[in-house]
Amino acid sequence: MEENKEKNYAGRPPAVTEDVVAKLDMAFAIGASLREALMFAGITWTAWKYFITQNPEYTEKMEALKLKPVFKARQEVVKGLEGNPEFSLKFLEKKLRKEFGQYQTVNLTDEETEGKNELLELLKNADEQTREQFVNAYRKVRFGGKQKDTGSSIPDRPANDDRGTDIPTDGGNEGVATGDTSLGVEPSDKE
Repeated sequence: MEENKEKNYAGRPPAVTEDVVAKLDMAFAIGASLREALMFAGITWTAWKYFITQNPEYTEKMEALKLKPVFKARQEVVKGLEGNPEFSLKFLEKKLRKEFGQYQTVNLTDEETEGKNELLELLKNADEQTREQFVNAYRKVRFGGKQKDTGSSIPDRPANDDRGTDIPTDGGNEGVATGDTSLGVEPSDKE
């Protein structure tokens, strides 16, 4: 009888094969997050954790691959500097802020600091009504009088919030169906 020279592995084959590693490399090289890379490679979080425990050096490779798009973008930025003085100035404003940046330095004098400390001390020792009056005056100055008086010292969200949606006033159940009549299921009155 001829002996089998190949080693026969029992059990499940490894989830992270050479093809999977190649897909991970490709994903990390374009700046994908770990979650995106795992999805692209078709492996689970558990398989990833096992792979990393068996191959800890791969984390360094992963981090290096993630820097590739940053380096490429940096090269393009440097190429764009030639013949473009406005862009060059913007680049210098970001890279060398102290020398080229447009910023202001605010130095508070001892008098200004002392005045703020005095105001804080007065508020600390004031009664509740005085504190509320201060908060309302602050809101009027800060938000232009557009804030409603909630009795709370925490300002509400500004009226011109640009997040796209308002907070529902019906307890958060706006647009939520209570029963699905398309399947013949009616809402229960017993609840």
